Amino acid sequence: MANYRNYSVQIGYLGSDPESRNAGDGKVVTFDVATTKRWKDKETGEKKESVFWRRYEAWNKTGENILARMKGGYRIHVVSEPSNNKYDKEGVTVHVERHTVLDWLDLSGQAKDSQAGNSGAGGGDDFDDDIPF
Repeated sequence: MANYRNYSVQIGYLGSDPESRNAGDGKVVTFDVATTKRWKDKETGEKKESVFWRRYEAWNKTGENILARMKGGYRIHVVSEPSNNKYDKEGVTVHVERHTVLDWLDLSGQAKDSQAGNSGAGGGDDFDDDIPF
């Protein structure tokens, strides 16, 4: 892995198709990824579940590759750099966590014709869905 100092890694599913917009001199693609945590309550034995959503932005070529290859429901591995921003809205300070994509990989097996590496390939032919994580 590259020398990332402050990064997060997430494997999850795109909530919808990525969206693109022009921003200054470049293009930014935004998308949401959901991960699910499942556990069994120790006291009741009841199965529990919570879903965590994270919003990503990918710039220029990285964003174009994601836009071309990924769709809602596809499984994705994302390496991102988190940052916290704040702004005032009607006298209230709003805190926003933003994740800028550094690298990604298609784990859905849908982009079989793309190349491996930063292009977001992954093929997925050898991916075993029975892996317990």
